[in-house]
Amino acid sequence: MLDLLSMRRTLCLWIAFVVSTAYSCAAGPGPVNFPSDGDGIERQLAAPKRLARRDKDLVIVATVEGLLRSRRGIRIFKSEDGWYAGDGYGQSGQYPAMLVLRTIKDAKAEKSHAKARSR
Repeated sequence: MLDLLSMRRTLCLWIAFVVSTAYSCAAGPGPVNFPSDGDGIERQLAAPKRLARRDKDLVIVATVEGLLRSRRGIRIFKSEDGWYAGDGYGQSGQYPAMLVLRTIKDAKAEKSHAKARSR
């Protein structure tokens, strides 16, 4: 699975579960009519990830192409312990949407504008 969610956190809230078509959970409500370019995605992210690991003020910015899926009636609850669960997507159904990746283009590491504004 492509773990984009573990990359540097910013003030931007990501509300989707990210998956490639190599995983059966990408099937969702109907077929996905494209393969994920896993090798191309990894190539696009390799250099920006290296830079972002060395400089914590950098974030990765990229153009993501794929299919965003959701459905009506998704219910997600927050427990008293702060955990999320429901009938959405991803682990414990905690996400209201799923992004099925086709490819990533123009990936680069750049200074976070959110950090600059918060100083």
